[in-house]
Amino acid sequence: MVQSPSSVDLNTKVSFDYEALYKGLNDCLTNIKAPGSFSLSEPLKNPPNPGLYLKNGGTIGLPLSDRDAQAIVSASHRAPFGKGEQTVVDESVRKTWQLSPDEFELRNPAWVPFLKSIVAKVSAGLGVDTTGEGVIAELYKLLLYDEGALFKAHQE
Repeated sequence: MVQSPSSVDLNTKVSFDYEALYKGLNDCLTNIKAPGSFSLSEPLKNPPNPGLYLKNGGTIGLPLSDRDAQAIVSASHRAPFGKGEQTVVDESVRKTWQLSPDEFELRNPAWVPFLKSIVAKVSAGLGVDTTGEGVIAELYKLLLYDEGALFKAHQE
C-alpha cells in the first residue's frame, strides 16, 4: 500500500541499506561498456607555439617572460566568476587576469591543424566520436594566473 505524503508519520525512522546501495552502484559503474576511456593524456612532441598576439600589446613569446606577462596584464581585466545569479570579481576566490577572444589572436598557421589533430585524438580516445569530425575546440578566453594565484572552490 502506498501512503500519501499527508499520511506519512515524519517521526518514523527509515532504515537504509548503504552497503547495498554502494555495492549496486559499484556494480553498475563497473559494468559500463563504453568504447572510450574516462580520461586521456600523452606527452606532446614539439607542439607549435600558438603565436599569441595581443591587439593591445603585440607579440607574446613563450615561454612567458616577465615583460610579456606584464603586457598581458596591461591589456587584461580581472576575471570574474559566477556566484549564484551574479557574476562578480573577488580576488579572495579567483585571482586571475582575462582577455576575451576579440582582444588577441593566435597567428601561427601551424596552430589550427595541430589543435584539430589533438581534438580528433581526444574525441576518439574518449569514445565520443571516432572520426573527430563531430567535436570542435572553440576559443573561449585567455587566462593568466598571478604568481600564487588561486581559484577557491565555489558554486556557480
